[in-house]
Amino acid sequence: PVWEHLDFNVTPDKAARPRPAFFNDGRVRQAVAYALNRQEIADRVVFGKVRLLDAMIAREHWAFANIGALEPYAYDPKKAEALLDQAGWVKGADGIRVKAGQRFAIVFTGLANNKPVETIAQVFRDHLRAVGIEVRFDYVLSSALFARGREDSYLSGQSFDVVQFAWRNDTQVPVNLYRCDQAPSRANGFIGQNNTGYCNA
Repeated sequence: PVWEHLDFNVTPDKAARPRPAFFNDGRVRQAVAYALNRQEIADRVVFGKVRLLDAMIAREHWAFANIGALEPYAYDPKKAEALLDQAGWVKGADGIRVKAGQRFAIVFTGLANNKPVETIAQVFRDHLRAVGIEVRFDYVLSSALFARGREDSYLSGQSFDVVQFAWRNDTQVPVNLYRCDQAPSRANGFIGQNNTGYCNA
C-alpha cells in the first residue's frame, strides 16, 4: 500500500519564492525517468523485494485495469540525453547542461536521518550526472518537509526542485493529488496536496 515516488516542481514560477524552471517541460521530466535506473534503487534499498510501479496505483488495485496500456519508462540514458537535447539543454565543457545561461543544477530534497532515502538520492545523483544534470542534497526533518499551511514550507510553498517521499494507497484512487484546485496557494490556505503544481483539467 506504500509507494515511494519523486515529485517534480512543475510550476516553480508560482512558488512563494520562485525557483528556476527545470521541470516545467514534460520532455525533461521524461528524460529524468529514462535516466534513472529504478531497478537498481530497488535492489540496493530492499534487495529487489518490491515491484516497480508504472502508475500511481499498483497492478493489484481494482482500478488498474481502467488505466489502459502504459508504456513503462525503462532505463535508457541515451533516450534521456536525446530528450534533454530536444528541450534545449546543452552540455557545457564540464558535462553539465545549460540553457539560456541557466546551469542544470538541482536540489534533491528528502527526509533526514533515513538511510534508504540517502541511497535513493545517491543513485539519483549518479544517474543524472551521467546525462548532464548536477544534483545536490537537502535532507530535512519530517516536521519541516510535511508542514502545511505556510507559503515558506517545502511542500506547501513548493520550495523544492525534486522531492522524494512516500504516499499510501487506499481502495479509492487518489485522483485529488493532482487536481488543479489542490495545488497549494493562498486560495486554499497552502494546504492543497498537489505540491507539484501540475494542472490539467
